[in-house]
Amino acid sequence: MSEAVRTRELILLESQEERDGRYPKLAAQQTPNQSFACVPLVVERRAVGGLTYSFGDQRLFTDDERSFLLALGQLTAQALERARLYEAEHDALERAEDGAARLRFLAQTSDL
Repeated sequence: MSEAVRTRELILLESQEERDGRYPKLAAQQTPNQSFACVPLVVERRAVGGLTYSFGDQRLFTDDERSFLLALGQLTAQALERARLYEAEHDALERAEDGAARLRFLAQTSDL
């Protein structure tokens, strides 16, 4: 997963042998899964996370499956970015409202 996020590239491992050959440190980890897809979540050329899918059988990923996984990653990244922006907007609005309330208080107390 970390390689997919770091390189911002889809990584497809079609068998445990391919996984173990590419990542020897994982060879000792037993898993019932036989193939894996590591999908980077990229927003404006910046990786914001990743998704890993595992499959119980060895598989040759088709071009359609590759396209689907990439589209799923793009949509997920877009949704996460929208949630982050919504949260940032909400926080900024709260800070602005707090600042406005303080200004009103100061204006009222200075009139006394």
